[in-house]
Amino acid sequence: MALIDVLPVCGVSNDLLDTPWPKVGAGKTAMLQATDCLPDDEPLFDLLRNDAIHPDEHLPATGIPQEWERLLSAAFVKSPTYGTRSSTVFCQRRDGWLTFDEQTWLTDAQRGGRVRYRWQI
Repeated sequence: MALIDVLPVCGVSNDLLDTPWPKVGAGKTAMLQATDCLPDDEPLFDLLRNDAIHPDEHLPATGIPQEWERLLSAAFVKSPTYGTRSSTVFCQRRDGWLTFDEQTWLTDAQRGGRVRYRWQI
């Protein structure tokens, strides 16, 4: 059974739940594809690491300069002075096992430490 048959997939960015921003829509699509690979969670981290910039005509008008709209249109934001600091995947299996896995990102989008915690409820 696919994840879509079990749970609705929602997306959140820097606005309300399911705001129709390009990175939210792309992330939801990638999430559905990535769940087919579970229990391998690397595809989930790959979608969080997506640094694709969306075309200007698809960007929201939030009141910030267009250059920033462009930069922030990526799921994974990177610039010399601003960017994504961590990516987190939290999974709950049907047997009650939970996994919290977090990748830290350093300056220039270099990998930092990674932690994983597992427990059963």
